[in-house]
Amino acid sequence: MEDEKDLLTEWRELLPGQRDSAFTALCSQYSFSTLMKNGARFHPNTEQLPMEGLSFIRRKPRKVHTIGIYYIWLKPGGVQRVMLFMAELYIRMGYRVVIITDQEKSETDYPLPDNIQRIVLDVDSGSSFADRVAQRADRWERVIRENGIDLIDYNAWTSSYSFWDFTAIKYYGAGVVLHTHSISVYGMRENLMIPVQVLNAARLADAVVVLSRMDVQYYKRANRNVYWIPNPHGKMASEYSAATRTGNRVVWCGRLSPEKDPISAVKAFSLVREAIPEAHMTLVGGSNSGDWYTKIVEQEIERLNLKESITMTGMVHDVEQYYGQADVLICTSEYEGFCLTLMEAAEFSLPIITFDMPYLEILRRVPDIIRVPQKDVKALAGKIVEVLLDGEKRTRLGSSIRGQMAEIREMNLTDQWQTVLKSIEEGTEKTEHDLMDTESSEMLINTMLLQYAEGAAFKERQVSAMEQSRQETEKELERKNRETGQLSRQMKELEAQQETLRQESRYWEEKARLTENSLSYRVGRIVTGPLRVLRGALKTGGD
Repeated sequence: MEDEKDLLTEWRELLPGQRDSAFTALCSQYSFSTLMKNGARFHPNTEQLPMEGLSFIRRKPRKVHTIGIYYIWLKPGGVQRVMLFMAELYIRMGYRVVIITDQEKSETDYPLPDNIQRIVLDVDSGSSFADRVAQRADRWERVIRENGIDLIDYNAWTSSYSFWDFTAIKYYGAGVVLHTHSISVYGMRENLMIPVQVLNAARLADAVVVLSRMDVQYYKRANRNVYWIPNPHGKMASEYSAATRTGNRVVWCGRLSPEKDPISAVKAFSLVREAIPEAHMTLVGGSNSGDWYTKIVEQEIERLNLKESITMTGMVHDVEQYYGQADVLICTSEYEGFCLTLMEAAEFSLPIITFDMPYLEILRRVPDIIRVPQKDVKALAGKIVEVLLDGEKRTRLGSSIRGQMAEIREMNLTDQWQTVLKSIEEGTEKTEHDLMDTESSEMLINTMLLQYAEGAAFKERQVSAMEQSRQETEKELERKNRETGQLSRQMKELEAQQETLRQESRYWEEKARLTENSLSYRVGRIVTGPLRVLRGALKTGGD
């Protein structure tokens, strides 16, 4: 019955004052999860659904005792490390914490402390999107009620489920923080719907936490309660000073994925080796989405004859030893939200060279990090060589970067997160004046234009690659057709030869039959009969 008509459109057409009671009546008639299934089926694009008009969605005071931190999995990665740091932070602040994931525990997962419970939503990945929305609504009810959860720290910020998850979470009595982990507009590069769907979810959240002041300007269009807070980080066991950097060792650290662009790091290092043959580079990190891209990186290393000069570590939980052994860190990311790697490297007094990402708070506040234009491999290589060959500069940069990073490293994250949680507990939000930032607004516009241009170029490259693939496929098809034509002609020739042989065989078979039945043949047999008998007798006697 619920699949036959669009229930939310009928509900939306009611007067605002009638919607609360009407929604309650719909949930009583069909159940909440059934209503979510119907909504997801008829409204895959949620921007037109005024769900925030419902009383259970609207921001209201709620006391927080237990916080659920949610993400898809706990495989090694930046988001997952932040989750564990946040768990420690919440516990120090006096809150109870549970970790919630979609996927079961795997052998590569980060280990959890004994005092933190892990809960799996356990949703059937084989069902339709609308079915999964309904299943997730049921799972959220169970998880929230069985564990007494008051607030969900939602880290899967680009999830296509986020809007529906937020609706379910708030319907079942918990608050939700949209916790972002990259720049707001990165989706313009590959999928224009990502920034839109994130904004749709943001308007339902009790608070939005972002990693740059630029992103505050983006999310304030959907939610007034937006906070810029740096990523939490653990204390690195660093005993190294800038003066200990005397070698030619380059380190790159991150997830092996296209947007981190380790290929550019490899290409730049090949140029470094021309100037410093004894240089060595370590690529620290692995992939959490299969080994297809890892193989691409390995092929590039082999193509440039760098197998003896580049070490790939794969996934590691402890990166400290690699920072400690390096002389310079490079970053080749196309975009980042915070780039915790830069902060970690600074603790080891490492000089840092990166592709420019002007919106990054670290780059806005740490001027001695060396920046080169995006994708400029030659410029990157030149700066690496410059730093490696100039020991005095290397020492100065390492020390100054560590000192400048202190402004971010020493921020009191407990106070900042307490402000967020207080706003949720009191039901308050920021004022327009609190959110104004002209410089960051300008930066947002520039970044959106650049990301859109990169996305257009990405699409153009995709179309070009598809066209090239089509042409190659057509050429291959023509070749196959030619081969098929040749084989067809050869088959016809063989069939003709076989037919000739069959005809000749039938001719000789018929001739033999006629010969055997002929009179001369029978007479000959009679005349030669005695001779055959005599031949047989002589043969027997001889034996």
